Formats: sequence, C-alpha cells, structure tokens
Amino acid sequence: MTREKAWELLRVVSQGWVEDEASDVVFAGEYEGRLAVRMAQQARDFTTVWYDVFLVGRVSLGELSPEVLDEILGTIYEAVELSFRSLVKAGFGKE
Repeated sequence: MTREKAWELLRVVSQGWVEDEASDVVFAGEYEGRLAVRMAQQARDFTTVWYDVFLVGRVSLGELSPEVLDEILGTIYEAVELSFRSLVKAGFGKE
C-alpha cells in the first residue's frame, strides 16, 4: 500500500466513525497536513488523536486496514479513559 492509499484509507475509515451513531467519534478532518479524530469521552469532554505519516513506523503499510485503524484508535481511547483522572490528580493535586 502506498502512503497516498494509506491516507485515503484513514480519511474513509475516520469519516465512517463520524457517521456511525454508535461511535464516540464526533469529528474527523485534516488540519495542517495531519488527520485529526476527535472523540467524546467519559473522563473528560473530548480527546483528539492526530494521525500522521509516523503511523508507518508503528504499522506497516501492508498491514493497514480499517480493523487495524479501529484497534489503534480504541487503544488510545481506552488509555485516556483509564488514566486521565489519575494523571490530573497526580499532576495538579485535584480531580
């Protein structure tokens, strides 16, 4: 898969998340050459995940698929949900 095809896959999959009423993704779009995916969260209002070409270093282009992108976003979502309040409390001494 080429980088151009990978970007197109990111765009299509992220737009599908926005259109899916069961998804917590409320926005997906490009900003300054990167794709932003914004998710509503329980622990805080929103989290924005920025995808860029560095994905190539974590996931080979040959392995990139809608399922892999969903797994990446889900892992980030879960990490924020599980750690946000503890990190705020540790960093600022408040919840």
